[in-house]
Amino acid sequence: MDAPHIPAPDPNKQPKLSARASLYFKGAVVLFLVIFTTIIAACGAPDNSMSATEKPQVTVTIDPNHIQKQVTASPTPGYWCGAWATQTSPAYNADAQQLTLGINAKFTKNNGGNPQGVAGATASAIIHWGDGSASNASGTTSSDGLVVIPISTAGHEGAVGRTTIVTLDFTGPDGSHCSVGQDRAAFFSLTKPTVTPSPSPTQPNNPGGPGGQPTGTPKFCPTFTLPNVTPPACP
Repeated sequence: MDAPHIPAPDPNKQPKLSARASLYFKGAVVLFLVIFTTIIAACGAPDNSMSATEKPQVTVTIDPNHIQKQVTASPTPGYWCGAWATQTSPAYNADAQQLTLGINAKFTKNNGGNPQGVAGATASAIIHWGDGSASNASGTTSSDGLVVIPISTAGHEGAVGRTTIVTLDFTGPDGSHCSVGQDRAAFFSLTKPTVTPSPSPTQPNNPGGPGGQPTGTPKFCPTFTLPNVTPPACP
């Protein structure tokens, strides 16, 4: 019996099968890498999803150095002081004897949560005039911690129409201290004085002389006749 005839492989078909298998293998590798990368990204990435109704959280950064600067710039703990002008637009007065305006200043302390005036404290003021010059004035607080420091505007005509500020330093009998710096200074601005016209002369009340009757005006004397009565003389 003859052996079965096995046909020899076609050399033209074998390269096509090898190329197709290689293409399938490459596609499988690429698909695996894509799936693997997606799984890693889904597991490791944070959830940044946000609904339409949610709002982003605002992060506030506080600078401790800035807070420390604010605290150290505050007045002495337990004490407070302030100042203000009695008039913010006083008229300029060249008379040195005339105290045109006053600077009100008050010095208080915390007494059980309530403000209490510091009596007998010295208030030293520096007036920084709008003309560029400076002068000093002082006063002593009363029992309620208030002091009024009078100021003369003489010699400061150049400060008319310009802002003048007043800074103060308080020193209490117990050594306490408080300052009113330029950030809280009292202020005012001098204005030009208003010229008041002199009143015009008026007519005298009795132009006719001591009797009060004007000259040339006839006098009226009543006449009547009564029995046994003599009428009085006409003045």
